[in-house]
Amino acid sequence: MRIIKLSTQFFNTFKDVQNHFEKTLPEEKGRFRITKKRIAEEEFAEGEKLVFSYEGILCYLAISTTGIRKNDDNYASELPYCFYVDLNSITPLITTIHEFEYEYHNISQDNKSIVQSEGWPHIKDVKTSELLWIKLITRTIKRRPIELV
Repeated sequence: MRIIKLSTQFFNTFKDVQNHFEKTLPEEKGRFRITKKRIAEEEFAEGEKLVFSYEGILCYLAISTTGIRKNDDNYASELPYCFYVDLNSITPLITTIHEFEYEYHNISQDNKSIVQSEGWPHIKDVKTSELLWIKLITRTIKRRPIELV
């Protein structure tokens, strides 16, 4: 499981984040562009559970369908890498990163700070990830499946 902290450099408002997940990602067939050195390629795997956050709010869940790849579109100079997410796995969520960290500490008995961490925190322990994912699923917002454009 990986927490992906979305940047205000690319998303000015929460509405921009919603638009990206509800419109742009389906139009792009799940391509999520990222900056250089955002994550080590060998540490990001197909099937990874992803938790997206913006300004301290966990706002979407998704599952990757690829590892990190070179981005070859018009945005490649600014966002040279990408990965793809399963469009049907994109699920709106509302909870805070502080609440998530509290749950993480209770489940894992690890004092690692998710809130203060740089980059995209990676929760490698499978049992901890599964228990956290289940807790997050209970906080999701019901919606219709995304249809490919």
